Amino acid sequence: MSQPKAGAPCDVVVTVNCTLEEFYNGSIKQVEYQREVVQHDAKTCASECKVQQIEVKPGYSESTELVFKKMGNQSAGHINANLVIKFR
Repeated sequence: MSQPKAGAPCDVVVTVNCTLEEFYNGSIKQVEYQREVVQHDAKTCASECKVQQIEVKPGYSESTELVFKKMGNQSAGHINANLVIKFR
């Protein structure tokens, strides 16, 4: 019995807590997240911890979403998913 082909990878969604002051004045935040990465055999995946520095610009709010293209999960034979940053 053959293994079913893995589906397209899901986006990695991270929620960042910000104070009202950070939304008003802006700040720099470091975000740690886990993502699935395709290994050298191009078939198996392993979990990897990544750190992304983001800029909270003045005027951002809880409705702001930042999308980092192709920085999310990977899956063999598919385009990399995105990293989505949300604010709270």
